Amino acid sequence: MFKRILAGALGLTEAFVSATGAFAGSHVVAQKSTTRHNSAIYLSHSLSPRHAYYVGISAYGRKAFSGYATEFYVGVQSGRVFTGNANVAMSGTTPHTFRLKQPAAAGVRQWSVAITLRLTSGGAVTVRLVDLGARR
Repeated sequence: MFKRILAGALGLTEAFVSATGAFAGSHVVAQKSTTRHNSAIYLSHSLSPRHAYYVGISAYGRKAFSGYATEFYVGVQSGRVFTGNANVAMSGTTPHTFRLKQPAAAGVRQWSVAITLRLTSGGAVTVRLVDLGARR
């Protein structure tokens, strides 16, 4: 029963976010959930260069969480290959969103993110990665 209620609430949240003008044309590209008490979520996904993303974190009720996202990127600029990574600390109370922007301004050819997150009080949590589309 709890899973059905959580799934329904998360579905309504996603429908609302997708319908608002600010997120028109956005779509979920990756999602992970856990129902085990005090379980961590690990989500990794390849991202499209020149796109913006947000990470949505939801749980039943208001739950405190902590975690981090590590972005990895590879690019070419002025004939030289460059690589890098950026770490983003994430903490707060559900529901919460974090925005991901491409870490390097130009020349990025490959970009990916790895997210590790845990509720500090335990319980079920869902992490979504939403593509907001191409950005200039």
